[in-house]
Amino acid sequence: MLDETKYDCIILDLCLPDKTGFEFLKTLASNKKKMIPVIIYTGKDLSKEEYNELYRYTSNIIIKGEHALDRLLDEISLSKDSIVENQYEINSSKSN
Repeated sequence: MLDETKYDCIILDLCLPDKTGFEFLKTLASNKKKMIPVIIYTGKDLSKEEYNELYRYTSNIIIKGEHALDRLLDEISLSKDSIVENQYEINSSKSN
């Protein structure tokens, strides 16, 4: 599915029906052609080792809780702004 569709950002819960979020991240990282920003949004109680493993793939880790939805929306907005900025730089370099 990742090869067939272009994604600007992935919001990932670590508890998936057919594999873990950790397995998904490893699969995503193995595809060097696709550098897709990932936001982890999970209710899982993470150990220090799990945090360290996740930080290999993303620094955007949000644990579901009272203000988590606001933070998730902020991270999505930042990701969108980054995508727009990168697209602008690509288009500017093509026109030069």
